[in-house]
Amino acid sequence: APAPKPAGPQMSDEERKAKVGDLIKAGRAAYNEGDYKSAISRYNQALSMEPANALVKKLLDQAKAKAAE
Repeated sequence: APAPKPAGPQMSDEERKAKVGDLIKAGRAAYNEGDYKSAISRYNQALSMEPANALVKKLLDQAKAKAAE
């Protein structure tokens, strides 16, 4: 298995929130275009940065449901 990537410099809370916000926007845009795989990928990235984010979990579930249709 590939070695885990070393963690880069820690992001500040503001930077992380901004990045998560950008990923949510990108995920929503992909979702609205019917690209559920990309949406799921963006939401998973956002979740990895902010595991307790309930909004991301909800959006991820929606995208997964759509992808399974």
